[in-house]
Amino acid sequence: MTKKEADAPGVVGIDDGRHRYRVRLGSDEEYHEAVMAHDKNREIAIEGELSFEGTLRWLYSAQLLHTVPDHPSPDSSASNDNQPNDLQDQPKLW
Repeated sequence: MTKKEADAPGVVGIDDGRHRYRVRLGSDEEYHEAVMAHDKNREIAIEGELSFEGTLRWLYSAQLLHTVPDHPSPDSSASNDNQPNDLQDQPKLW
C-alpha cells in the first residue's frame, strides 16, 4: 500500500488469485478502511474500471464496497452448513 501525498487517497494492491491489480481508492476513508482490513488480515470488496498500462492492471474510479466479515469457524455453528460460500472468490489485499 502506498500513500505518496498527505491528505490524498492511496494505492492498494489486490490479488484475486489469478492477477494482481493496483487500485487508487477515491477517498482517504476508503484507503484507511483498506489498511485496517489488511492489518486484521480481512478481505475487502472493491469495484472499479479495469485498465491496462503495459503489464499492470489498474482499477480506476474504484470504490471500496465493504470489508468482508470473518467466516465463523466450522465448529462454532452447525446451522451455517446450508449457506453458500460465495466469498471464496473474493480478491485479497496484498
